[in-house]
Amino acid sequence: MNKKLEVAINKSLKEKYQEGLIMGKALGFAEAAHRGQTRKYTGVPYVTHPTNVAGSLRNWGCSKVMIAAGYLHDVLEDTPVTPEELSGFFGTTIADLVMEVTNPSKKHPELARSLRKEMDRKHLSQVSKEAKIIKMADMLDNYSDMQHDKAEIEFVDLYADEGLLLLAVLKEADENLAKWVSDVIHELRAWNKARKEANRGNSGNGDGTE
Repeated sequence: MNKKLEVAINKSLKEKYQEGLIMGKALGFAEAAHRGQTRKYTGVPYVTHPTNVAGSLRNWGCSKVMIAAGYLHDVLEDTPVTPEELSGFFGTTIADLVMEVTNPSKKHPELARSLRKEMDRKHLSQVSKEAKIIKMADMLDNYSDMQHDKAEIEFVDLYADEGLLLLAVLKEADENLAKWVSDVIHELRAWNKARKEANRGNSGNGDGTE
């Protein structure tokens, strides 16, 4: 972790410490670690995503440890924070949960996308029930975010297919939550299908001139 990030994290932790809750500390850490990052399609600060994930976990009645891990679920994958540093701040229980939901394929960018996704599914099929639930909360927000005009039509179809394959190895953790995520994915596919049909209709409305 570089010095600037370490200072920012410590400052943010002090600001949140007064809340006296591990969830507040996790939010402060996530805010600092993801500072400057934005969501791909909406452009909003990236921390809104882990905040939404943690919010879903809270609404589902999950433990404070799981909610804290929800705030932190992307810090190992998308920031310079290391597992050792995360464990030092939050202990091994939370750090282990975050490591469980971190995609191992990030270390293998040279592989084809299909192989990377297969690697991640195999990993997630073997993690704890708690980690699978956190991952489903992550998927719920990610697939909700995809209904955006900036998302490429072909990629949305691929992403939906990948989501359903992943959900198959997660659903044993909670069938009801899995059904919810599945519904969101199918809504995304229907929305994307409507976009494709609208595009075909527009392309067929030309007058033949150039």
